[in-house]
Amino acid sequence: MRSVVVATQKFLRHKGIKYRRTEFAGVFGFVFIGTSHRFAGYVEADDDRRTVQVQTLAPVRVSRSKRWEIAELVERINDRLLFGNFELGWETGTVASRTSILLGEGDLQQDVMDRLLFANWALMDAYFPAISAVLFGSVSPKEAIDQIKHQRADPPKKARHNESLGGRRGDILQGSMN
Repeated sequence: MRSVVVATQKFLRHKGIKYRRTEFAGVFGFVFIGTSHRFAGYVEADDDRRTVQVQTLAPVRVSRSKRWEIAELVERINDRLLFGNFELGWETGTVASRTSILLGEGDLQQDVMDRLLFANWALMDAYFPAISAVLFGSVSPKEAIDQIKHQRADPPKKARHNESLGGRRGDILQGSMN
């Protein structure tokens, strides 16, 4: 079994994704540019647990007065997701998307890491407008989800891997290097 930390770092280098090492072993910080915002987050690789998780933070803090509304929105979003989830830090007001994988005895494959990272970025990119609408507008969580439903067309059934994120994969990678 190869090191998950080494495989993760190798993946980030291979894809040209700029990252910063943190004071924690196996944790790599990143920045990517979505369709409307710049997002920060991290990839955490753990050799002992044989896991990799990606977390992207929304560039906002939720005030205490809005936390119940955002909690409802997060639940409505999570109810729609097949993979990954959104989280609200009740004490801190942070909102994040999280994707993760348990590798077990297997090695981390580049295509698996690719899907894990880009799925996470796509989640935040797709749902951040709903988060902003509830936080800064007079939009209810249900209305925000309904707006997202109407804005997003169903992806083609046989989309090529490079067409993920609505064809923006290259733009998002470009943003990660800024």
